[in-house]
Parts: sequence; structure tokens; C-alpha cells
Amino acid sequence: ADTCLMQEDLMFEGGKVRIPPGASQGINVRPAGEDQKRGQPVARAGRRLRAPELAAIASTGAAGARVFRRLKVALLSSGDEIIRPGEAWREGAIYDANHYILAATLAGMGAEVIDGGIVADDRQAVQRAYERAADQADVIVTSAGASEGRADYMAETVREMGRLHAWKLAIKPGKPIAFGQIGDTVFLGLPGNPVAAFVTFLIYGWPMINRLAGHEWAEAPRYELEAGFSFTRRKQGRREFLRGWLEREEETGRMVVRRYPLSGSGLISSAVAATGLVEVTEDLQRIRPGDMVRFIPFAECGVGYK
Repeated sequence: ADTCLMQEDLMFEGGKVRIPPGASQGINVRPAGEDQKRGQPVARAGRRLRAPELAAIASTGAAGARVFRRLKVALLSSGDEIIRPGEAWREGAIYDANHYILAATLAGMGAEVIDGGIVADDRQAVQRAYERAADQADVIVTSAGASEGRADYMAETVREMGRLHAWKLAIKPGKPIAFGQIGDTVFLGLPGNPVAAFVTFLIYGWPMINRLAGHEWAEAPRYELEAGFSFTRRKQGRREFLRGWLEREEETGRMVVRRYPLSGSGLISSAVAATGLVEVTEDLQRIRPGDMVRFIPFAECGVGYK
């Protein structure tokens, strides 16, 4: 048979079946190989196993698949002034927001997060913490201690213990970002301000850690969308990442990008309000309403929708 009719569409009269008019040859038939052709992979290497990929593998009857193990990432915060939520506040103290924004982002990527705690502003303490983290993890991610203050020992410690491949980029926020390694352990040093740490991790840490975890190299996609704000750059020659979100204009019905009005790299409220980043390239002097801008949704980096 080359055609299959549903029982509820048929009429039964006197032991005979009446086929309804308009039935087409070949309907309700699924030829072998229609979904997957012989030899065609159901899931590609280097791709995350989402729910659809798991279903595709299960449909073949395979009880399992070879995968990369979860990447171990040691997460450290730096600074004598940093304390964890739940501790009694003291004069000059700052609660450790960085650990939680980075740990949640890493967990969303499937990484196994190792809490390296808070590292004091002491050269020996920094070295001991890095040694311990390098023994435990595939990647070390630190926040703060990456600038050039008297108590910032990150760069020189990584140089002494391994290699500092790059330090400081012409970006805002997040200039003092660092890339290095200690033995076979990859090192990523992020700025201390929470939004700067979050933004630089999404732009630079996210593709790097995904690649180390076995994924194909991929940066977060940029979408060209219409700006619904004005922006004039105060300093040329650097790339900036503004916090923003998508909003539909009432008059036109068009979807435009809105910008959070304040740009401080310590303003966690800007990350809470935003659903993505607006990338301002080095050569762009100003943005006017109606101009096309590059929008990077947080969701493309595994940060869930609001």
C-alpha cells in the first residue's frame, strides 16, 4: 500500500468501506529514511546536547553517546573588602556579587563550578589560591586584582607561575581583562566591578570556555536592529558594550533597542534591566534614533529570558 487513511475519515456501509473524496495518494505514509538518511549523523560533534538532540539519539535505539566530560572551572573572588552574603557587614565591605553572577552563568553552560572562595590582597595568598585552583580545575576564572594597584597581584603572579598571554583590552567596561595559563590550566582574569566582569565574561570567556568544553568555536551572534536611543561617545578608539533591551514602539509597532540610561560598570541594576548588550565599535562616534546597531541577546550566551 502507498496510502493510509485515518479511520475517523472513513464510512462503513454493509461491510464495505467508502473512501472520502479528495483523498490523495501517499498521504499519512512515512517513507524509510524520511527523517534520517542512512549514514547521516543525528547529532553533530561539537554541539551541545539539547532536548532535540537527545530525542534524535534516542530514536535510533542507542542507549548512550560519547561526550566530553563537564569542564571544571575554579571561580575565585579577590579583595580584602569582599565578603559573602550572609556575613555581617562591616565598614568598607562589599558583598560578593561577582561569584553569583559568574557561577550562575557557568552553570548554565554546563560547567562544574569549584568555589575557590575569596582571596586576600596578599601575594602569598594569591599564589597559594592559584596553585590550589590549578590542581583542581581545567580553567581558573578570577574577578578583581587585575588592575595595577598596589594590592593587585594577579598579573605578576600568573607571569611567575605560568604565562600571561594578554592583559588589558581597549574595551568598556572591562579594560583590565587577562588571559594566561598555569601549567595546563587556562586562566581568565576578569575586572572587579560586577557588570564589567559579567560583560567581559560573555564576550570573551563564554566562547573560550565553550571551546574548551568541546564545542565548536562560536561567538555570540550580533543582530542588526534599529536603535531607539541616542548615544555620543566620549572617548574614541575603544569598543563599548551598553546594556539594553528590545521594546516595541507603540506608534510604529517596530521593535527597537533601548539603552539603560546609566553606564557605570558597578551598576548591577543595568544588568538586571537588560536582556542583552549593544556593541559600539571603535570607529562609531554616535548613535541616533533610527540608526542600526548590533544587539547581543543574553539568551544567546545561555543567560535565560526574563
